[in-house]
Amino acid sequence: MTIRKSIHVKRPVERTFRLFTEEIDTLTIADFAVGAPMVLAEAAQYPTGKYAEITRWYGGLASLPAWKKAIVPLPG
Repeated sequence: MTIRKSIHVKRPVERTFRLFTEEIDTLTIADFAVGAPMVLAEAAQYPTGKYAEITRWYGGLASLPAWKKAIVPLPG
């Protein structure tokens, strides 16, 4: 049971790591889980500037037409 459980955990972790290190042509739960709060990164003053790979990854996500359509602009 422990071995099987670790395999199920390991695969999503490896896939999430790949999101930050190479191009992937499909969205995963990690894209939504991390991407959703990134919408507020500038307004919340998240210190993302020093993390080039996160900035690159979110730039790719934010450029998707469906992502742009889903984002509601912040007021003001």
